[in-house]
Amino acid sequence: MLVACLAMFMKPFNASKYEGVNFYQMIGLDTSASQKEIKKSYNRFLKQKKNFVNPSQTTLDIWEKTEEAYAILGNNYSRALYDLFGMDFLDSTDFQVAGYQSDEAIEALVKMIGKYPEELTNYGGMAFYPVEFTLEDFMFGAKRNVTAVHTVDCECPDGTVACTKCQKQPVMEIIEKTEIVLPKGAYEYHRIIGRGLGDAVSLRAASDIIFVATSTKHDRFERKGRDLYTTINVTLSEVIREDDKIIKGLDGTDVKIPLKNIQNLMEMRIPGQGLPDYFNKNQRGDLIVKFNLMIPETLTDDQKSQLQNLLPTDEASYL
Repeated sequence: MLVACLAMFMKPFNASKYEGVNFYQMIGLDTSASQKEIKKSYNRFLKQKKNFVNPSQTTLDIWEKTEEAYAILGNNYSRALYDLFGMDFLDSTDFQVAGYQSDEAIEALVKMIGKYPEELTNYGGMAFYPVEFTLEDFMFGAKRNVTAVHTVDCECPDGTVACTKCQKQPVMEIIEKTEIVLPKGAYEYHRIIGRGLGDAVSLRAASDIIFVATSTKHDRFERKGRDLYTTINVTLSEVIREDDKIIKGLDGTDVKIPLKNIQNLMEMRIPGQGLPDYFNKNQRGDLIVKFNLMIPETLTDDQKSQLQNLLPTDEASYL
């Protein structure tokens, strides 16, 4: 059991879009690939992405799945879970225990294979525990302190023979504090394993806790992989003047947005203004800006006349 000031309702991961997908095959590596090989493959992927000028939506969807594959396999914790459970663990983003087998399920397995599976003797699965971080935390990295109240086997003073206390109560509750570290540029649903923070193995309970990092809703930015998306309002006056617009980036720095030849709902990619790259900390994703062109609701007759003189009447000029 965990005690912490964390949100109870988390956004779920949609694993259905990865049905039938093998992450190792997707990135062209086998299950024995080292982390160094995965990083080299990831850098090749980034170079290929850079060659695309106007990628189609299909290409963008493939990129999203590929980045998710690298995010899972490039994190030793997530990779271990993927190798053990496959896609099933991806949906484990809220409070739950995965991998636990009930007594009834084990009995059915015994009847099927004719013997008791030794690996399930004390295995109680793994508890998944979501932890919310701000988008700024994913930008700069962050730490969270979590207090775990869990049940452990009684520890006798002599270390060998059960003491009087242990004979009456073989388990006891302890309070343990642990620090969760979110690396700079971590992907959404970054997983951190807390070894031994669950309950005692002798109780066939979940002894390990998987902390799942998710980002809270931001009032200006949305993340997709290492890219950030935002929508800005632009007045008709600004568009006509073609001035640059300055906005604050997620990291607090000024980002210059050119307004020349923009149209309503048009998207512009600003390189290097996204989140830090999880594998290459000196690189960043991009910022994708969508423009919301604001038209005045009321104009005087004189203003209307001036606009009519300024704006072209040829329809081809608006295509």
